[in-house]
Amino acid sequence: MKIGLLIVLFAVIFIGGYVITNKVNGTSPYVDETAQLVKENPDDVVNRLEAKEQGMYYFGFPTCPWCVELLPVLDKELQADHSKAYTVDVRGEQYSDADNAIVKKFSQTYTKEDKLYVPFVVAINSSGEVKVHVGTVDDHDATKDKMTKDQEQRLVKILDKMIAFSQS
Repeated sequence: MKIGLLIVLFAVIFIGGYVITNKVNGTSPYVDETAQLVKENPDDVVNRLEAKEQGMYYFGFPTCPWCVELLPVLDKELQADHSKAYTVDVRGEQYSDADNAIVKKFSQTYTKEDKLYVPFVVAINSSGEVKVHVGTVDDHDATKDKMTKDQEQRLVKILDKMIAFSQS
């Protein structure tokens, strides 16, 4: 009985501490699966990307500060537009080296960067045309600060254009 009570008490303290820490630090938890953010097998999502299937795609990972900033904004805009995006955790156990090679090559084609930088957001329209976005906004360093309202509004405009493009 005492052990069970201690476990419950520990859980309450741990969860409460996590919530308080996040409120103090101004960060939100990394949530890459919602009604709008569709998490499927990375192989399937990467195959769709490689085939240039119409839709929105998001690649990132939970400890990426830019991903933590972008993901809730993307989720909100997808919800407002009644749209969805496939999400892939590029540090997840199911994400293979083969998946990474395909996504990296795809990224290199559209960003001209040698590496795969995240968050990497891809919009593909019905004609197979591609638009990509990396990071949040140019003047935002997520390792130092949360996005300002102005930065978030600029990111919203970028994401809204990409969502509309993916629906065309």
